[in-house]
Amino acid sequence: MGGGIVQGPLQIQEDTTPLVLAQSLEGKWKFTKGDDLAWAQPGFNDKGWQAVEVPSFWETQGFKHYDGYGWYRLRFRPSDALKDQHLILFMGKIDDFDEVYLNGERIGKTGRFDDSAEPSGSNILYRNWRAYTIPAGLLKFRADNVIAVRVYDMFMHGGIYEGPVGLVRREDYMKWESASAKEEKQKNPWRFFEWFFN
Repeated sequence: MGGGIVQGPLQIQEDTTPLVLAQSLEGKWKFTKGDDLAWAQPGFNDKGWQAVEVPSFWETQGFKHYDGYGWYRLRFRPSDALKDQHLILFMGKIDDFDEVYLNGERIGKTGRFDDSAEPSGSNILYRNWRAYTIPAGLLKFRADNVIAVRVYDMFMHGGIYEGPVGLVRREDYMKWESASAKEEKQKNPWRFFEWFFN
């Protein structure tokens, strides 16, 4: 389709409402095309999967023109400083639908997943931030944890494409969400109606 700088204004702007990550999870993740719910399990061997950068569209990492299901996996250890904190897993923006698993348990989804071949939902969900509460006791400290993300892309770009991606303290997330909502309302008062009627 089209390319290039197609719309303005162009400017340098300060982010006045940055999200403070308690632990970044951006960087190298494992990725594969296809779909198998067994891939959500922490003991699954993903050594044959391709290493990709998160966040970034999968089209820019060897999967050009691919639409359909793709899975991401990351093995990580959380900081001991987060042990007694209420945490949210912030997954940035994902194109289009997602289900997120932590240590084999689904902790959130965006879109409707059922027995049909394709999930469904609003055609603007790719613009939404993904933030999923981590249930108490699910995160392991001083041990490996596995995040598995099932993504379905309808067309064009796909994947976990915009950050930040990481662990956030709930109180920091709530402050950021409130400030962001206020800023968005001031910038674009009609955005609510656009969301509601899509």
